Amino acid sequence: MGGQTAAVLYSVVGTCKHLGIDPFAYLRDALPGWFALGEKTTEPLLEWLPDRWLLNRARNQPIRDVNVG
Repeated sequence: MGGQTAAVLYSVVGTCKHLGIDPFAYLRDALPGWFALGEKTTEPLLEWLPDRWLLNRARNQPIRDVNVG
């Protein structure tokens, strides 16, 4: 069981790095979300995948006013 868990975490960290996500920031946010889902269907879990997490996070951040000049 330990090797399987390590493989899953390695895959998640690798995906985060590939997408330019800080793996620690992702896991700090996603782990409580995963546990809150409990035994629900997989559909809500899809929103916690790194690529969707990144999109949702980008949508929820306010647009910064950039002053040029």
